[in-house]
Amino acid sequence: VTSDPNIVNRKTIDIIMLSSTPPPQQLKDEIEEKKRFISALPPCCDDSAKAIKAKHFEILARKEEKYELILESQRVAAVVREHAELHPSASTKECPICLEDIRITERDL
Repeated sequence: VTSDPNIVNRKTIDIIMLSSTPPPQQLKDEIEEKKRFISALPPCCDDSAKAIKAKHFEILARKEEKYELILESQRVAAVVREHAELHPSASTKECPICLEDIRITERDL
């Protein structure tokens, strides 16, 4: 264990990523803060400095991916909602392939 607060190990990264998902704006703010932090790091001179910087980049990449997934899920939910409004379902039927209930529109009947 080291006393350097800039050194982040793999377990710490996993703990950070497994914590509850913050709201998109908070996550966006954390991403911007991490980008500013990384840009303020001194140039890498040795392997340990490169490893430290790489771990910060890994955290940044994971947060960016989580943020993009949140935005994409919100976009998909909005499109599904809009589709449901434009094409209301007349009934539901079980899909023979996936065994989930699917909505049947009047056009499909």
